[in-house]
Amino acid sequence: MKKTFLKSLAGIAAVAFAVSCTAPAPKYKTVVVDAPFAMEPIKECVFPEQDFSIVDYGAVKGGETVNTEAIAKAIAACNKACLLYTSPSPRDGLLSRMPSSA
Repeated sequence: MKKTFLKSLAGIAAVAFAVSCTAPAPKYKTVVVDAPFAMEPIKECVFPEQDFSIVDYGAVKGGETVNTEAIAKAIAACNKACLLYTSPSPRDGLLSRMPSSA
């Protein structure tokens, strides 16, 4: 059971990584704060109201069934609907977003 779980987890991680490489850019809402000091507007990520239940893609409840394929299908559907976002990571080669004066 433990090996099956680890194999499923590895499969999910591989699919999630592959999907995240093709994920669209997130959508943001800009929030201007009236602060008593200089402050850049805050970016708030906007998530659409949509769910992707793995049960809808063939997963079986109960913890006895390997649902890797259903999870992969749900992730792919989420990505296809442009709803799967990943945050920037150091592996993306992006520099820190902290101001140089901090």
